[in-house]
Amino acid sequence: MGTYGTGILDNDTSGEVYEKFIELLDKKTEIPEILDIINSDFSEYKTGKHSKTDFLFAVGLALWENCSLDQSILNQVKSFINSGTDIKIWRDLDSSEEDIKLRKKKLAKFLKKIEKPRKKPLGRNTKKVIYKPPIFKTGDCIVFKVTNENYSGAIVVGEHKIDIKEMGSNVIISTDINQKEKPTREDFTTANVLITNFGVLKNWIQISEFSADYFKDFSSELEIVDNIEIKQEVSDYYRENFCGYSPWNYLISNIVNELKRKPVRRKIKTLSIKDVLIDLKLKETKNKI
Repeated sequence: MGTYGTGILDNDTSGEVYEKFIELLDKKTEIPEILDIINSDFSEYKTGKHSKTDFLFAVGLALWENCSLDQSILNQVKSFINSGTDIKIWRDLDSSEEDIKLRKKKLAKFLKKIEKPRKKPLGRNTKKVIYKPPIFKTGDCIVFKVTNENYSGAIVVGEHKIDIKEMGSNVIISTDINQKEKPTREDFTTANVLITNFGVLKNWIQISEFSADYFKDFSSELEIVDNIEIKQEVSDYYRENFCGYSPWNYLISNIVNELKRKPVRRKIKTLSIKDVLIDLKLKETKNKI
């Protein structure tokens, strides 16, 4: 999971909550039941010191889009924004003044939008859902272009097989590879895990789960160059420990954004691919909210 910008849905917490809300809505779940499920499934986000505002903003946006935002939740959103609670979280975690300025603008625009009720809901998806298997195999080394025509890459460390009413998915770790030549097997095995220090995220491991759904929009940008053996213990760990969903475009944008960011004044964690795949420091890839 990660933060990719200063917008309301530009982070994994709000993105995950929002996507779950829409997923349930598409299954024709009623709004009260959706809220019960969201509050239960994401209770850690709802009460988390650094995630509570992102959780509420995602819920507020989804409700507003569907003409269901009540005064109580709107007032909570107003309170988090007008009291400076959200900005304080960003300041406490060493966000730059530039990022804070942009965040304030995004918050003001968001609040102005949801204070005016929508006339019509966005509607529900009536298309038949076709369930798909995982896109990649465990151990696949994926490469793609990033800034200045350089290549970067990521490694598939787990896959969730297709099940009844569930999409297949892959757990993928992003690397810090950034080079002009197309990465090789050796480049992947000697790389470091990509770690983000931005906004509310402190030493955040860029590992996430990607659903087989919507992959076709990005299939031309990703290429498998090799497959490395992943120990069963590693694959089992990521099958059993949910990493949080991200949309496919974040796989590339996370790295692009990280390359643009200025160094932060905090102790930076380092974790190599060897640490994870060979020395089995798996728990060090579990992010804390």
